[in-house]
Order: sequence, then structure tokens, then C-alpha cells
Amino acid sequence: MGGFPDPQGQQRINHNGEEAAPLRMTAKEHKEVAMSHFTKVETKITELLFLKKAIADMDLAYQEGDLKAKGWLWKKAKADLLIPTKSGYDIGFKFNGSSYDVVADWDSINDVSQDTFINELNQRYAYNVVSDTMAQQGFTIAEEKTEDGTIKMTMRKAS
Repeated sequence: MGGFPDPQGQQRINHNGEEAAPLRMTAKEHKEVAMSHFTKVETKITELLFLKKAIADMDLAYQEGDLKAKGWLWKKAKADLLIPTKSGYDIGFKFNGSSYDVVADWDSINDVSQDTFINELNQRYAYNVVSDTMAQQGFTIAEEKTEDGTIKMTMRKAS
């Protein structure tokens, strides 16, 4: 048996009689063992302008450019737009050629849940797309939010 020696140079055996993992790992071994905790969520968000408006509606700050979203164990994922969170990790958006994917280490982000964030983002994105499209067609829009969080939109043709 090859195995990894413990600090005293002896082979480590677990309770099943098998070789145990080393007590210490080199940086290379750590990189090979550490798994990424990033989750990629595909969205139907295609327009950056409306994505930015949706984020602003949620009272969140963002950065734009060739960025890297921070995750657990200093892992990073490429992003075109980043929202820093209070937990120190980022929610990123990466354009995949047709829409924006949300990339984040949701296991480490503890100030907002993935479902809550994605649902509110999609709602605000849809609201901004509809309101802009209808305004271009000469409609005015009144927004009314109900208790369950849905948005009812009333449109009137401007005279």
C-alpha cells in the first residue's frame, strides 16, 4: 500500500482498514479535491438594459465589465455584470450568446435565497420589458402590486 504518511511518517488507516486521506494537502492536491460551488441558472433575460433596470428596481448596486464573481474558497466565475452581497460573495451574470446566465455560489450567499432572487429578478425584468414596449406604442402604465407579490398592470392609450 502506497498511502500518505502522517506527520510522523506513518501510513494512515481509517476504521475500515483502508488508506486514509492525508492530514495535509499540497496546493495542487487541494485544487484537485476542492469542488466548485457555483451554480449556473439559465434565464430568458436577453436585454442588458432591462436587466440593469430590474436590478435597480431591487435596490441593488452592480458593477459592469469583464469581471469575476467571487465564491467559496476563492473560486471565481466569469461575469459581465456583478452584484456584491453582504456575505462577501457575488451574484454574477454572464451572457451566453443568447441570454444571461446567473452564476453564484448560492451555498455561501446567506443574505438572499436563490429562488427569491431569481423570482424577483424575473418579475422586475418582465415589468420593465412590458412597460417600455407599451410606452413605445403610446400607452401609459399604472403599476399595482398585490399582497402576494404579483404585479397587475393597467394600460391606457395616451391621447
